[in-house]
Amino acid sequence: MTEFIYDLVYGLPIAQILVLMTGPVFGVPADSKIGCIVASVFLILIIALIHASLKTRLMIVGITAAFITGAFFVIGEEGRKSLMGEYSFLLTCLILAVAAVIVGLLISKKKWIRRLAALAFIVTAVFYMVMRLYINKFAAAMLFLTVLLCVLEEVQRNWIKSGFTSVKSHMAVISPILLVLSLAVFWLPAPDEPYDWEFVRSGWERVVDRCEKIVGELTHKTEEYYAVGFSDNSSFFAPFRQSDRKIMKVKTYLSNPNYVYLSGRIYDKFEDNSWDSSLTDEVCDRMLDTMELKCAVDKFDEENERDYMSRTENEVESLLFNTRFIFTPSKMLLNKNRFISCDYIETNADVKATEVIKNGQKYTVGYYKINNDNPALYELIDNAAPINKSEWNKTLKSFFEIESRPYSYDSYLAYKLRMKEEYSDEVILPDKVNELLDKLWEGSTGDYDKMKRLERFLSGLTYNSAPSDLPDTVLDDTSYLEYFICRSREGYCVHYATTFVLIARSAGLPARYVQGYRLKKSNGGYTVITDSDAHAWPEVYFENFGWVSFEPTPGYEGAGGWNTDNDYYDERNVPEHMDIDLSDLTEEDVPAEDEVLGGFDFKLIRIPLLASAAFAILFILLSRLIFNLRYKKMDAGAKVRTMTVKNLKILKRLGYELDHSMTLREYRSWIEETEEGKIKTGFLTVYEELTYSDKKASNAEVKVLEEDYKLLKDVLKAKSLFDRLTIWVY
Repeated sequence: MTEFIYDLVYGLPIAQILVLMTGPVFGVPADSKIGCIVASVFLILIIALIHASLKTRLMIVGITAAFITGAFFVIGEEGRKSLMGEYSFLLTCLILAVAAVIVGLLISKKKWIRRLAALAFIVTAVFYMVMRLYINKFAAAMLFLTVLLCVLEEVQRNWIKSGFTSVKSHMAVISPILLVLSLAVFWLPAPDEPYDWEFVRSGWERVVDRCEKIVGELTHKTEEYYAVGFSDNSSFFAPFRQSDRKIMKVKTYLSNPNYVYLSGRIYDKFEDNSWDSSLTDEVCDRMLDTMELKCAVDKFDEENERDYMSRTENEVESLLFNTRFIFTPSKMLLNKNRFISCDYIETNADVKATEVIKNGQKYTVGYYKINNDNPALYELIDNAAPINKSEWNKTLKSFFEIESRPYSYDSYLAYKLRMKEEYSDEVILPDKVNELLDKLWEGSTGDYDKMKRLERFLSGLTYNSAPSDLPDTVLDDTSYLEYFICRSREGYCVHYATTFVLIARSAGLPARYVQGYRLKKSNGGYTVITDSDAHAWPEVYFENFGWVSFEPTPGYEGAGGWNTDNDYYDERNVPEHMDIDLSDLTEEDVPAEDEVLGGFDFKLIRIPLLASAAFAILFILLSRLIFNLRYKKMDAGAKVRTMTVKNLKILKRLGYELDHSMTLREYRSWIEETEEGKIKTGFLTVYEELTYSDKKASNAEVKVLEEDYKLLKDVLKAKSLFDRLTIWVY
């Protein structure tokens, strides 16, 4: 038992550290309690197996294998796929538990590993503290406990003692005290303001920044290098990824909107559960879109243009290495002589510099910001009239002073046709999604109102950065919408932007999927954009107005706008979230919530339990049969040795373990005096006589040991129910 507790002393805290600090990277649920509990159970079982007899190990492993086999048989193929998807973290916890056992054993047996481990834990804690990185408080307490254990063992092993000198026994006794001390670190409230290690952090940041620049220059991929934070592509199977990698620094001058959306890549095709761009021609779409907006606003209310849009610019400093991608707002002004300070080309509305942009290089981008908070936008967008040639040329001259061929009226008309053709792939909606949209759009005043209602509805669902994988039944846009709207109803920006675009297209509106970055406004200075700011959102094309961005992702605030001098009346009075009853959308093969939570179906575990019980019975009978066959073939001496070992095991279970410092006579006297003759120890006399004399064992001596064995088993059975059930071990 001492050996078992000693191994747990190191294994348990190390398992918690591994789960809390590395588990989320490998899919352990964000609720760290689940991972910690599961890993602890695995670790205890592993250490128990290490210290158990071979027979017990085989028994436990066999019962577990029989149960798992039976369970996999019962739940069927769909259940197995679901289990492997939703509970795959159990395998991670098992691996971390095995790693904790290995590390704990190495620490306990090798002094240099123990010292290096203590040093590594201290350095880790200091690094997190100095760099102000988040560390789970319980993980910090376990780090503290492990260091204390390593220090204590060093003291124990180098302390010259007399009397009871077992290091492992001392560690097992003292470890609860250290555990209480460490948990005090966990329970005590942390100070509101941590110590400011600014002088250390600033020096470290300078070193890291310099190293990043050197590495970036040496290891950049190509001049086409591009990544968008959470994924290098637009597949749902790509893992959600967030990091602090710096992309750019941006300074904005428009104070009212809370956020600016910077487009990076624009996609038109949704195939095989991922977005792709099929358009490769060089175009001038971004400027044509901006000009269409200005024409629409001037035609609707030229005197109050500032109520609908505002011209501004961003100052950008690139922090990438040797890239050509330019991240721009939607309504970008793309005249290189006046509005953007670098040469560029435009492919499928993606903007690239003609020359490589180096790390630290700065450029300026001008653009129009739409006032999304102006309720008059509903009327403007839904009632935008066609733009004639004279109106277009007037706007064209305000930008370029002379007619510019790429932005002529004919180019604009061709652009409108291309937008309808390129971004209007047919989408067939499932019947239940159609029913939902009928309820959602009831009473809407136009297409823009419909899209705003859809935006509010989707933003009221659930945000989850680690949703379940798409099932194999999701093969196209129709099956995706059926799964997401009728079953899942959770995901992150990729899922919500995709759902929005597909539904918009089903309503006959050109729509596209955009990946880029979401910039929070700066207060006069530069804002650093990192991978963590990566985002995806939908854009919808409204004829005679242009492309409009929407924000359907739950928990994300839209771009917003600013107050106007005019009091525009909005008679729609649409609530913040569209509350639609989703109960009718649940598929028939998906159990209702009350069925899932109402009780446990014990039929599911009947076969696994029967399989486990059958294996246990078969194992016991087989082991008994094998032992009896082997025992019958033994000579008298071998039988005496075998029965003596069995009897000593039972005495150990009863609390009388033979100490190596005792003689057999002293051992027998101790038992007889304590139990007052209730426990038979005649076999010890026989064994002692045969051990210390030339006498050969006979069947008479064997009979004495066998009778004592039966009596000792009766005593053990009477001790407890557990001993009665596990008597087969002896």
